[in-house]
Amino acid sequence: MNIKFEAVSKKVYHKTILDKCSFMLEMQGVIGLLGPNSLETTTILRLLSGTILPSSGKIQIDYQPLQYHHRQQIAYIDNLRMFPSDSDVRAVIQTYQVLFPDFDRKRCRQLCEQLAIDLAWPLSSLTRGMEASILIALTLSRKTRVYVFNEPFGGVDFLSRERILAILQRYREKHTTFIVSTNHIELAQQLFDHVIFIKNGKMYREYQLQHWEETPTIIDKYREVYE
Repeated sequence: MNIKFEAVSKKVYHKTILDKCSFMLEMQGVIGLLGPNSLETTTILRLLSGTILPSSGKIQIDYQPLQYHHRQQIAYIDNLRMFPSDSDVRAVIQTYQVLFPDFDRKRCRQLCEQLAIDLAWPLSSLTRGMEASILIALTLSRKTRVYVFNEPFGGVDFLSRERILAILQRYREKHTTFIVSTNHIELAQQLFDHVIFIKNGKMYREYQLQHWEETPTIIDKYREVYE
């Protein structure tokens, strides 16, 4: 899948979050979207998924303007606020299955076991880490071309981060693309094939990791860009 942002800007209440941001993704594998301002990276993911619209500029998928049918090819769920707060995880999964015909219930059940998700958890009692695990299970349970993860390691302990990393590596497939926004840069070297650094609302630099030697690391480059 070809993904192109062309001079995309996004303003919210007169505040510019993205400023003529341009980049193109023409590869499969795991792409890291990095930057200290999580509002910028989250906005890019929401624009790509079609949950918000740009203030100006163009977003294209396979050289066509981003449209509703493209959203069906992109697995992304930002949070669980769309579900009633008195629901439990089991009800969320049942609703999600109705919403997406490509949902794989068997895979979801396996992922819930691997991520230690209790289907009886009420949404009102979830910690940030619990919600992050559920979002990962829902996203990976779809069979589509692009999987988008916003801070999948956020709010979880060290062992849970290792478990999530192993699951992302296990479920990546040859003809799919993972786009991952994270501030846990120490995990990036293990997971990413390609990284994009976002700075001041723009794409600042990008690298393909297969072209790197052992040094510099992503952390070295991150310091170079943002210090």
